[in-house]
Amino acid sequence: MIDTLEKRQTLGQLLRYGLAGGAITLLGAVTYWLFVAPLGMSPRMAVTLSFLLCLACGFGVHSGYSFRDHGDRDNMRQRMMMFVAVNLVAFAMNWLWVFALVEHWAQPDWAPMIPMIFVTPLASFVMHRRWTFG
Repeated sequence: MIDTLEKRQTLGQLLRYGLAGGAITLLGAVTYWLFVAPLGMSPRMAVTLSFLLCLACGFGVHSGYSFRDHGDRDNMRQRMMMFVAVNLVAFAMNWLWVFALVEHWAQPDWAPMIPMIFVTPLASFVMHRRWTFG
């Protein structure tokens, strides 16, 4: 059974992750949309570029803010590699949303933004908490 302190810490991490990750996720979604709509870029290229932008912003924010009181900080190189690995999984998820919704089911270009904002970040939180900053 998880003790009360650990529950509070997890809730605090989830709230901080929601704020910081939400801002980063919205940055990625808006960047994706701007690349696709006004610039006419392919959805696959747009999701790739928005992923790289968010990856560059994310490690410092999540390491220093979202998970600041979780795990140890003894091997930052390992943490960075795990961060990149988890974010590659998130990227694959977002790429899958684009492929399935836009290319396979011919939904509007904005349709992948819904799971990009609501599904991928929750999966990322679980993976980061367990593996990257655990």
